[in-house]
Amino acid sequence: MRVSDKNKLMVDVSKMYYCYGMSQKKIAEDLGISRGYVCQLMEQARKVGIVEIKVNDLTTEETALEFRVRKLFALEKVKIVPTPHYVDPKLLADEVVNESCKYLDSIIESNMVIAFSWGWTIFQISSKMVKHTDVKNVTSIPLCGGTSNLKKKIYVSEISTNIAEAYNGTPLFIPLPAVLQTAQIKEAIYGDANMNDILNKSKSADIALFTVGSFGEQNILFRGGYIDDETMKRLIKHNAVGDLCAHFINEYGEICDTELDDRTISIDLKQFKDIKNKICIATGTQKVKALLGVLRKKYVDVLITDEETIQNVIKLI
Repeated sequence: MRVSDKNKLMVDVSKMYYCYGMSQKKIAEDLGISRGYVCQLMEQARKVGIVEIKVNDLTTEETALEFRVRKLFALEKVKIVPTPHYVDPKLLADEVVNESCKYLDSIIESNMVIAFSWGWTIFQISSKMVKHTDVKNVTSIPLCGGTSNLKKKIYVSEISTNIAEAYNGTPLFIPLPAVLQTAQIKEAIYGDANMNDILNKSKSADIALFTVGSFGEQNILFRGGYIDDETMKRLIKHNAVGDLCAHFINEYGEICDTELDDRTISIDLKQFKDIKNKICIATGTQKVKALLGVLRKKYVDVLITDEETIQNVIKLI
């Protein structure tokens, strides 16, 4: 075990015991380690100064709920914006966007590739990004194709441009719809060397910035006419709850319809999973089941959401 991993484990054990009142036995069961090792970690935590009168986590302030969600889904980081009953939904959305921007600023470095999913949430984040002088040559690329026949925009080109401008880089675009008429058309497109290079660029991304799409008549792909009534009925039969980068999934994160998926222009989800820093920003009751799916399937490394949304996710487990 690396020193940094052991230090993190000492912090977690100390919080569970001193802050959250868990017994050593319960800690051992939850973490899958022996009770004796729990005692050893607590002793070492006191010796190195992690535990004094209180638990000192020098890397971040973490609420009990954030800690619980991080451990529950084996995430690297969780940021949960409180949801007071009187809060204005617009102010809550702004707070989630601001937290997302702050986190991105803390991890983005020169020469990175940022792949993103489209939609209002990601557009708002890209719009709030501050121009940097110390970061350059960042490439932005969509994770999937777009749509062209919607009254409500999904902001693909704007997102790519905003990210590139904030970090002095290059915006890339996928000039294709998210769903094609046939799998043969998709195969022909991927057979073109130039298009294949662009479509595969997202595989090498350092960061994936994404949200999940809700399911039903409000889904962008359905509203845009890319999914007909017959396909929608089939998705309902297969328990679809939303989409991840235009891949329709159930609440366990599994693809629902292979025929539809075979003609979808998007990063393969196995390749998506290999991206080393996958940041999911999702809020709202309509996205709860899809969010649970991507969390269960380990498609998320960092989660930024609000308290009401994640509490509704937990209720479904």
